[in-house]
Amino acid sequence: MPLSEDHLYQAKRNIQFLEKINRLDGPDEHMDWQVTACFYVAVHLVNAHLAGYGMQYRKHVDVGYALNPYNKEDTALPFKEYTAYEKLQGLSRRSRYLVPENAAGSLDAAACYCVEGHLAKAFRYLNVLMVYFNQKNKFKLKPVKVKCAGISRNELTHINVQNE
Repeated sequence: MPLSEDHLYQAKRNIQFLEKINRLDGPDEHMDWQVTACFYVAVHLVNAHLAGYGMQYRKHVDVGYALNPYNKEDTALPFKEYTAYEKLQGLSRRSRYLVPENAAGSLDAAACYCVEGHLAKAFRYLNVLMVYFNQKNKFKLKPVKVKCAGISRNELTHINVQNE
């Protein structure tokens, strides 16, 4: 089973990838991949958290159960962080499958692409998770350096927006 450190290493690599595609292609290009990269940073942060409890899950539904604050598990996240993770997962689903991020969305809906507002939301949700895990688990994650017109320069603590 991968250790917390293994998942942290992968989360940091995913952050590097996110910064690279944001910088090289520009914040307006490949927003779908940037949203997906945000989610996979979060996946490995959550898996590092769960590995600290000796747990390893292969299905998103199992991870969701372990994190859900209503289930009163030791691994549960506070509501704000749990919601951020779930919302980020929905945005990633939208970016990968072109479906509404709301799981109850109509199957007859037109293709749902990611636009600047979705990327800004993804950065905000990732920021919530990075702040939490840095404080609770002392993961020592450096701020992510990105450009995103939908976020003001000093709005977030772990997403360093550099729009100039």
